[in-house]
Amino acid sequence: MTTYEYLSDADKTAIREAAIRGLEYHIFGLEQQLLIANAAATPDTVAIDQMESAIAEKQAQIQVLKQA
Repeated sequence: MTTYEYLSDADKTAIREAAIRGLEYHIFGLEQQLLIANAAATPDTVAIDQMESAIAEKQAQIQVLKQA
C-alpha cells in the first residue's frame, strides 16, 4: 500500500465511505430499474439478469471496500 503524507486516517475513511455511498446509490437505482423491468407485460429476462448481476457486483465491491 502507498504511504500518504497528507491524508489522515479520517480522510481515508471519509473517502472510503463516500465510495461505498456511491455504490449504494447505484444499487438503489438498479433496484428501481429492476422493479420497473419486472412490472413489464413481458419482462426482459436478459435485462433483468444483467441488473441482478450488476447489483451483486456492486455488493461485492462494497464488501471489498469495507475490508480495506
